[in-house]
Amino acid sequence: MKHYILWPKDVPRNVYLFRRMDSSSRRLVLKDRYKDLACQTCGKIDERLALERGLEDDVIFRFKTDLFCSFELLYILSQRAKGVLDSFPGVSVRYFPIPSCQEHFVVLPERVYEPGKGRYTKDVCPSSTVTVFHRRV
Repeated sequence: MKHYILWPKDVPRNVYLFRRMDSSSRRLVLKDRYKDLACQTCGKIDERLALERGLEDDVIFRFKTDLFCSFELLYILSQRAKGVLDSFPGVSVRYFPIPSCQEHFVVLPERVYEPGKGRYTKDVCPSSTVTVFHRRV
């Protein structure tokens, strides 16, 4: 099996998929649609569950690049890049549409590999499904 690396371009403005800027506190907060997914201890959310709920119409950007990252470090692909990715045999990814930008998709791999034992420690937040890996020093 061949492995490929997608490397996104930097973009001039952040694209927030699950958060919005609160005008009164001037802080990033989770959108109401995803608040029940937040861990009570650490505040993280399971991005896959959030994407399965769908994105809101306020996710707006005007970039012409084919691949870039959201603020949450999720890859966003253009329709053209999706076509290229789909042309590789054995690619196992899932696309999530962005309603306000129909030419772009959030892409997540179907297969996720955990790091090898011994090099990383694994923390699972007790009140959520979020798993965090820390490099051992």
